[in-house]
Amino acid sequence: MFGGMAVMVVTTVCGWEIGSMNNGNLSNVLVGGAIGAVVGVPIWVWLGYMVLRNKNVAPNKVIPDDSTT
Repeated sequence: MFGGMAVMVVTTVCGWEIGSMNNGNLSNVLVGGAIGAVVGVPIWVWLGYMVLRNKNVAPNKVIPDDSTT
């Protein structure tokens, strides 16, 4: 869960910084941050799904030993 939150923060901040490199206009910075958030949200959702999904576990059946009777 924390890995997904870190991805969200990193992509948003990096998008913000990339937007600030282009003349430093506020609109470019906001667009860069929005693009970073748009990239980060699917990654965050995917990581959350991978962590919380129901995993198929091997059945834990005990096979009775009928040879003793």
